[in-house]
Amino acid sequence: LDGGKVINVEQRIMDDGSILTMFRDVTLERYEEDRIKIMALRDGLTGLANRRSFDAQIEDALKMYYAHETPFLLAFIDLDDFKTVNDTHGHGAGDAVLKYVANCLEKHIRETDVAIRLGGDEFAIIFHETNDEELVVQRLNKIIKEIKDIDELAGYSINIGASAGLARCPQDGVDALSLMETADKALYSAKDMGKGQVYCLGLAPYFT
Repeated sequence: LDGGKVINVEQRIMDDGSILTMFRDVTLERYEEDRIKIMALRDGLTGLANRRSFDAQIEDALKMYYAHETPFLLAFIDLDDFKTVNDTHGHGAGDAVLKYVANCLEKHIRETDVAIRLGGDEFAIIFHETNDEELVVQRLNKIIKEIKDIDELAGYSINIGASAGLARCPQDGVDALSLMETADKALYSAKDMGKGQVYCLGLAPYFT
């Protein structure tokens, strides 16, 4: 109903042929169900989509490709030297960094894109319905630069960076496993070549 109220309507035919209609306000029940569904797909610390949501999102993107040949790009992002933050300042500082990184990701993606925390200091972005590699690399470089520029958070001195690996559908695969493996290999190539950059297998590295 207007205002968001949800009413459950049930009708029963009685023995004498009359109809009994019962109305029950289930607004709070539905609200709680929706809240639980959202929580199940969100990372509790950062509010980003979680790994479960990532699996669903990438499958949806692949369905779009199969149906309409709609391309998309997958980026894996990993923080550089994040362990030193926890080791030096504790998990409170680490949590502050992860929240900051989540905000950076959401700040530099389009409304149609999805930022995900896969776990720990590992993140991903699905850039839906695009093959504009240059645009995506520009956005990833802005994210990397903003993370690199952190020098203080929550009263702690912070010195970290980030690297990113990029996979393209359909060039690098048309299934989730192939794209994830490609993005992962590209990410570690970016780290091996000095960190702080975006890399796509078979192409030159994109430095910030």
